[in-house]
Formats: sequence, structure tokens, C-alpha cells
Amino acid sequence: MNIPNGAALIDVQGVKSMVKRTPSGFVHSTMARVPLSVQRDEIYLMNRYNPSTREYETKNVITAAGYHKLNQFAGVSFISPDTLTNDDGTIVGNPYSHASGDATSKKEVQYVRVRRVGIGRNAQGNWVAIDLTVTYDLTLYFAQDMWAAWQGKKSSPSSAKWGSLYSTENVPHEVRTNPQLRIIDCPGGVSLAVDLNARPVVALFQEHINRQKFAERNAVTICERNILKKFFATSRVGTDMTVPVISWPQVDLDLQQIDNITRAVSRGSAVIDGEEVIVESAVIEADQDEAEAALAGEYDEDQASDSDDDDLPASVTGTKTKTAQTKTAQADISDDAVDLSKIRAIYRKCDQDERKAALASVGITDPKALPEADPAKLKLLLTILQAHIEDKENTSS
Repeated sequence: MNIPNGAALIDVQGVKSMVKRTPSGFVHSTMARVPLSVQRDEIYLMNRYNPSTREYETKNVITAAGYHKLNQFAGVSFISPDTLTNDDGTIVGNPYSHASGDATSKKEVQYVRVRRVGIGRNAQGNWVAIDLTVTYDLTLYFAQDMWAAWQGKKSSPSSAKWGSLYSTENVPHEVRTNPQLRIIDCPGGVSLAVDLNARPVVALFQEHINRQKFAERNAVTICERNILKKFFATSRVGTDMTVPVISWPQVDLDLQQIDNITRAVSRGSAVIDGEEVIVESAVIEADQDEAEAALAGEYDEDQASDSDDDDLPASVTGTKTKTAQTKTAQADISDDAVDLSKIRAIYRKCDQDERKAALASVGITDPKALPEADPAKLKLLLTILQAHIEDKENTSS
């Protein structure tokens, strides 16, 4: 068979395979359909609120865990260079954390920047090196979360009374100096003054603290997911929840070869076993959707359900967290048994929008799955539902 220098499709005993000529000989691909699961946090049911329809729209998104499972068949290798370039052009260590505060106060991580290089063969069999630098902006995500909650996308619209909106340049002095309030600067030149005693505010601060604890690790996860997303750009989740993956033979590299390739990639060109490597470099700021999709299982946000209280089981005993990722997000909440009857009683008192928002806040997509839900999520769900009822009672009084 005459095989061109590119890749060709051949049929071997009824099995389709791609064959490619390389300087060291021929290599051929194999194809597998890899099953992914929502329960294992490999697929994230990303829900977004549509103001025009007042409905949540759901989309299946492959998480970092899902892409890493696909990569078990594709074999993309990751390299962490020693340095990266900061915004001002200076060379800093990789990863780089930018924190506010001084020696007399507890520092707060504002953003983390990481750089990773992913090397492997793409679906066409070509060697590709993706040099990606990602900025993970915790301050921005916190402001966006607080804004969404205040607008009623993560809680009842009636809870908006715990926040007040001002122009950033014209926040009243009495508001800035009030110890019970926190000023959250938001994009667009506006600031949100929030009540530190409000339950939704406390929950969002807890989430922000958890992000602070694992900022560098989360940034690496987001970066690697973005790299793998490029390698699997043509892969889509099928109706059977499987993803087709084309894999090619990889090359085992020693430490010196890895170091040489990393330096070559930084210069914009590299060669592996006589084959030229396609080098792609990019610097991006991960948006909130990217962060949520990558870190599903650590903190699941904006997930919704259209089910009513009849879908709720009568009782539940919580199970222990199964993954280290999920433990990260609920590190400060114990794994005690939870009686769902109390949740059911309060759930019935809430309207449909409040139920949707409460379930979305804790990342529960199906009320029927509550018996297997993380106890931490159940406890937080109970707290949020109670806050809705208290808001109603305070409003009526």
C-alpha cells in the first residue's frame, strides 16, 4: 500500500485505523470510546440562567477529571517550566501567586498564574506542544459569585436586601466604615456592600476561603484542562455518554530530553525523533465558566433542577466524600448523618424559584439522588432553605 507522508485511513480486518509515515517508520492509531460519568465528576451539567426565559439551560461539559480520563488513552505528557512571564514582562517563578495585605494582616491571594506545556500527538498523528499560561483570578470570581447571588441567580430574589449597590467612586463613608458590611468591587465601576451576617454571604465567603486554600492546585487543574481540550477539540460527548478518542504511540522521554524539549518549545520550535513539533503558545485568563467546568467536584455551582418536592426521598443518611476534590470544597463540614425529613418540610414551604436556586447553590442536579449526596451539600441546602423561609417571615412582618 502506498502511504503518503501525511496520515491515511486503512481497513484491517474490518477495523478502521490511521497510519502515518514518520522518519523512524510507520505508526498507526487506535480508536476507543471512553465512557464518562456525571457521578464521577467527569461530566459537569453546567446550568446558566436565561433572564429572557427565566429558565436554567443545561449543557454537558467535560471536566478536568473527564479530560484526564480521556488522556489515559491519548498519552499527552505535561511539563511544568521553572518560570513564566508576568503581566509587567518580568520573569517570575512558576506558579506565581499575587497576594494583597502586609506583614501585619493575613494575606489574601488575589490571583494565581501558572504555566504548563502539554506534549503529545493530536488526532491526525502530528506531534503538538501546547505552551499555556493561565491566570486564575480569585478576586474576580468572588465578585461575580456575590453579584449573581445578589441578583437572585443563586438565591431567592427576596434576599437582595442583604446587599446595596453603589458607584465605586461614591460609596458613602458610613457604609465603608460599617463593621457589619463588606465592600465588594465589581466590574463596571460599581461596588456591592453586603451584610456579613447574611447566610448567603457567609456561604460565599466560605467558598472563597476554600479557593484561597487550594488556589495553585486549582490553577494547574484549569490550565491542564484547557490544554487537553485543545488535543480533544473534535471529541464530543455522545448520547450514550461516551467520547471517541484516537490515540497514537507515544515516546518515552528521559529528564534531559524533557528539559531540552521545554527549552525548544519556549523558543517556538522543537523536534522529537526527527519529527517537527507543532508549537502553540497562549496566555489566557480563565473565565468563570472555565473554572467551574474544570473544578466540578471541588465546588459545583449554578446547577439547577426543575423537580418539585414530590421528587424528594423521605429520608437520607449521608455518605462520606468519595474524592479528594470534593473533600477540598467541604473541608470544614463534618460527615454526619442527615435527616432529609427536615429538608423536605422546609422545601415544601419554598416556591419553585427558591427551590431551583437552593439546589443550584449546592450543586445538586436531581433531588432523587439526595440519598447519595455529600452530607456537606445537604447541610448547606438545609441552611439555604431556612434562610429563604426567614426572609419571607421578616418581609411579611
